[in-house]
Amino acid sequence: MAPPPPAPRTVIADWGPVTWSYTAENGAGNTPADTTATDTANSSAYETADGTGFPEATEPPDGTTYTDGARVTTEQGTGRGPWHGTAAGPGGDAESTAVAAHLVTSRPSPWPRPDRVPLDIRSTGHTTALERLERIASGPPGRLREEYYRPARDGSWVRAPHRPPESAEPGLPRHALVRDDEGWSILHEDATGPAERARTGQILLRALVAAELAARGGVTVHASAATDRTGRAVLFLGDSGAGKSTLALQLARREGRLLSGDRTVLVPGPGGWWAVGAGLLPRFRWGTLEGLGLAGRVRGAALLRHGGASRRVADLPETPPKVVFTPGEAERVLGVRTADCAPLGRLVLISGSGRERPLVHGVTRRYVVAAVRRQVLPSDAGCLERPSRDTRTHDLPGSARASHDYAPWGRLVAGPPLSGRSSRDRALRTADIARLVREAPAAGLAWDPLRHRADEALDACPPVRSVAAPDRPARAT
Repeated sequence: MAPPPPAPRTVIADWGPVTWSYTAENGAGNTPADTTATDTANSSAYETADGTGFPEATEPPDGTTYTDGARVTTEQGTGRGPWHGTAAGPGGDAESTAVAAHLVTSRPSPWPRPDRVPLDIRSTGHTTALERLERIASGPPGRLREEYYRPARDGSWVRAPHRPPESAEPGLPRHALVRDDEGWSILHEDATGPAERARTGQILLRALVAAELAARGGVTVHASAATDRTGRAVLFLGDSGAGKSTLALQLARREGRLLSGDRTVLVPGPGGWWAVGAGLLPRFRWGTLEGLGLAGRVRGAALLRHGGASRRVADLPETPPKVVFTPGEAERVLGVRTADCAPLGRLVLISGSGRERPLVHGVTRRYVVAAVRRQVLPSDAGCLERPSRDTRTHDLPGSARASHDYAPWGRLVAGPPLSGRSSRDRALRTADIARLVREAPAAGLAWDPLRHRADEALDACPPVRSVAAPDRPARAT
């Protein structure tokens, strides 16, 4: 009797209000998998935000353990839909582990479990189905990162053979993203290896999570975030080179956890606004790393996004202008703990300064609204973004919220940037920002990252409450 096929490898983790699972299947054809098992990318003990153990004091399912941000469980199940093939072997294990390395932080998400939405993704090889979708995809192309995708009538998205002319990263292999009644499927060519499948999978997973955050009323901003000792997020907003990432990284090293390097999604949730890391891949300029004394440590490290385990950053033919870290690499190389999200505590609006010391000053509400709007960015969801919903639904009871907010997507609709949205959608986004400013304390910080130490600037910032705002914002010189 032939041995049973190995189980497909699945990673389950939380990212803000989304609980995502990623299952890697090897197969070509329609053979259902017999079992489902989960894999992990980390190894320390489980802890909740309040240190009380398992969330809501419930017992975990039989065979379930918790390691860092990923849940490890063994459960019985079957393959779903016509796209899913045979169970995964060593390649599927490698694929799932690589995806988890990009997207699993070291701490389970503090977002309350009753308010989360599931996101199920399966990755499988199926050349025949992929070729059929390529033949029927006929809609206008949409963009996701550095690829174009063509939609099909059934809601699928198929990678187009041409790419944007300014694309810098290596192109992704042929694939399609398919929606069914139970989740999403990524279809690859049968010959695509686990490394390329994982590269495609983590990009699409990040985009699908970003689409869910945007549909909940999330606003992506050019800002860095870290938690302070209270566990709340401090959001640093400013133009490029203002020192946002430097302050967030140093705050996390001193007393909290790093949420994001330079892109943060502000999402309405239980109890107010939350800061959610966009992409969970913090990026830092060399000036930030050198200013905090971390450049030497980074040059001696081998990083997944810069040559992989076989090459140190110092051995690369060209020094990258920004260094990208996975959550695990940020902890190992930078000595900082990471988290996926946190309740928003305060805003710090950064401007330049020629003074000898950093200066904290008051800001008016109108000034803060304008500053936040200036830093709004397109969502990482790209062409997968849906029209945003009325964000007041997060105040509904769980059952009503689930039926209102999380209906199946059906056919996807591409979402243009804020400037191209309908007047109602722009008004809703403007109202979101105004409500954010009313709820979150804010202060201005004038400092020079080349002249001042990050600790000086952080010590000058108010711990919780905002500085009293004058009628007009103080002008730093």
